[in-house]
Amino acid sequence: MSKNKRPYRVSRGRALVEAVLPLFDLFLALLTIICSPVLFLASRIGWRGKATRAVTDRLGLSIMRHHYYTPVTFASDLHGELDAPRDLPGIDLREAQQVALLSQLSFAGETTEALADFDYDNPNFSRIDALVLYSMLRHLRPERVYEIGSGFSTRVAAAALARNGNCQRHLCIEPFEMPWLEQTGAEVLRQRIEHVPLDLFDTLKAGDVLFIDSSHAIRPQGDVVREYLQILPALPSGVIVHIHDVYTPHDLHPYLVLEQRKIWDEQYLMEALLSGGDRFEIMLANYWICRQHPEAFAHVVPGHTSPPERDGCSFWMRRV
Repeated sequence: MSKNKRPYRVSRGRALVEAVLPLFDLFLALLTIICSPVLFLASRIGWRGKATRAVTDRLGLSIMRHHYYTPVTFASDLHGELDAPRDLPGIDLREAQQVALLSQLSFAGETTEALADFDYDNPNFSRIDALVLYSMLRHLRPERVYEIGSGFSTRVAAAALARNGNCQRHLCIEPFEMPWLEQTGAEVLRQRIEHVPLDLFDTLKAGDVLFIDSSHAIRPQGDVVREYLQILPALPSGVIVHIHDVYTPHDLHPYLVLEQRKIWDEQYLMEALLSGGDRFEIMLANYWICRQHPEAFAHVVPGHTSPPERDGCSFWMRRV
């Protein structure tokens, strides 16, 4: 095993934690019932409780009750299946073009060797997305790849770009994660995207790739707002954009919404950007197209079946 490979198989310690977790969860549930009146009162006084707010801020906590104006989604808030594809009349999925592109991605035969050190069991970047990313970069042969949010995808990109032999700059903008990024050979910028000068993206040209996998959450002055309102609209024509954790035309994945209670609204901002506009055209929507055309998708991901054992959620589009 390569020293750069980070296995994510279940260790003895993790197995022990998973064994005792149900009992610990039961204890926490009982404690939550006991404390629920206090938590409810803290959520009710809200911004008026300055001392309470100071304590929770210091602890890095936010006490939020379920209400129609809060972004947390309960099952009772839904009026349909999350995993059903939606009718989005303002978005052209370009289904025929997606299938045609899949037929051109003929690099599956080299991934066994090129990605020999890649751990497909990692928790962040699935086999589907990894093999599509590799094949897309081999097919597109970009001279520049800029990643906003990096990690396991960086290993795949580095392998594909090394095979291409023509990349001039592989840049990773990653302030928080993966201390081993510098070992991949990519240029690493340890800054938040909110603080990166916008003129950096003026250096991208037609055929280059901008890879986005950031917080997925819309916050005032946050990363997603900067990406969608300042970076994407100003990209030169022909730049290819990859966005991760997007399930369009489906809603956000039920597991993320109902189990993990993620407040990830980036996908819906992206759909608003695409709706009724002609500035971007869809190239691949992994989550959707692998279900609609499993045979065509198996050309890129050998052994693919629908639904897959583990979902892909990469979304590719091109600046027109």
